Amino acid sequence: MKKPASFARQVIVVVLINRQPVLIFYPGEHLFRDGDLGDYLFLVREGTVKISYFTKDGQEHGLNIFSDGNVFGELFLSQRRHRIGYAKALDRVIACRLTEEDFLALIQQFP
Repeated sequence: MKKPASFARQVIVVVLINRQPVLIFYPGEHLFRDGDLGDYLFLVREGTVKISYFTKDGQEHGLNIFSDGNVFGELFLSQRRHRIGYAKALDRVIACRLTEEDFLALIQQFP
């Protein structure tokens, strides 16, 4: 059975993202923090990342959990340019980071 063209594009994009330099984060280490510029996204190759924010009174609120194969942090696709939360490694995380420029080049190459 033949896979649809969109599946082939997804595979190509994942392969290209995986060619990006690999970053390693250890448990408790932040991938980004509140207020950081949101000019790149992450692809989690291995591990677990928690996205959360803190209220003014210091209460942490979890927003999402990302793991193997998940993509997150694509703020440059919206008008918001700065992060409004924290991304923290819950265990050892191996991730690729893709810049806005690289992402836009992928879209042009694989519309």
